[in-house]
Amino acid sequence: MEKAVASPGACAFALDLPCGIDAVEQARAGLEANFARLDLTSHVVNRIEVVLEELVSNVARHSGEATVIRMEAEADSAEIRLIISDDGAPFDPLKQDDPQAFKDVDSARLGGLGIPLVKRLTKSACYQRVNTRNVVSVTFARA
Repeated sequence: MEKAVASPGACAFALDLPCGIDAVEQARAGLEANFARLDLTSHVVNRIEVVLEELVSNVARHSGEATVIRMEAEADSAEIRLIISDDGAPFDPLKQDDPQAFKDVDSARLGGLGIPLVKRLTKSACYQRVNTRNVVSVTFARA
């Protein structure tokens, strides 16, 4: 289902994936294949992979209605932009409250740490509802 998107002077592509946990690895492999020529540092690659995994797995695990996850990515000389969209019910993951700090292991709550991590690892993160799709856009610095 991969569809290449041409953009002069930039590396850009889009990938449509069936909604499921397998989409995480398919998205990662697609991003790696399309951005291989960009000579990104391992630090930047790691940030992108963590954020990509978090965003795609959240849709796959928590959106019971979504059928297709679309990943769009674009890189220019200064930034990398990643857009994850889905056709599920409206949901803004960026508006969720950060989890409460826990005092001990017994009071620790599982989950809820991924989106705060996404916010820390990116230059910017935003959510929009566009027509019938949830759209999360994140931007990374190239260096």
